[in-house]
Amino acid sequence: MDINRILDDYRNHTILLAKRRGKFCGRVWKKEILLHETEGSSVEKTLGMLKKFVDQELEGAGRAAGNRPEETCVSTGLREICAELSAGQLAMLKAHYHAGNQSVTATELANAAGYASYQKANLDYGRIGMSLYELAPIELPTYRDGTPIYISYLAIAQTDADDAQHCIWKLRPELVSAIAALGLHA
Repeated sequence: MDINRILDDYRNHTILLAKRRGKFCGRVWKKEILLHETEGSSVEKTLGMLKKFVDQELEGAGRAAGNRPEETCVSTGLREICAELSAGQLAMLKAHYHAGNQSVTATELANAAGYASYQKANLDYGRIGMSLYELAPIELPTYRDGTPIYISYLAIAQTDADDAQHCIWKLRPELVSAIAALGLHA
């Protein structure tokens, strides 16, 4: 199959890849602003270079922003993704907001969402953090393997975050405000 054009949404960026004169030309946009152009010899190589650019762009913006999200960015971001959140994700945000000292474990989040395991809670809660990160990056801590801890966008680990089941997460004040402002706590 010969691919002539790919249009993709990747991490809140738009990627366009097209074949011209035997080469693959790619561009990256964010909010209609062209950020990057490149050429490659194959679809896979060119798409890989474009995605790597986006990943590095987010990491750089995160380092520049520091490790605390701005309250307005959190409110705007949560408002933007709110319609995409699952019932389980909404239940976890509400439970975290109402928890004593606004602190919970992944097991407590799983129970609030009706999930059978803490792993599902960590995955779904982390997806909220990843979505917010992609809209307004901050510097995130990482697991031992270097993977960003996206839940850290929502909450601060009070214990070892590598203990995925028993880590205690305290909701960030910026999320507390955003949840209240959007009425997600009711």
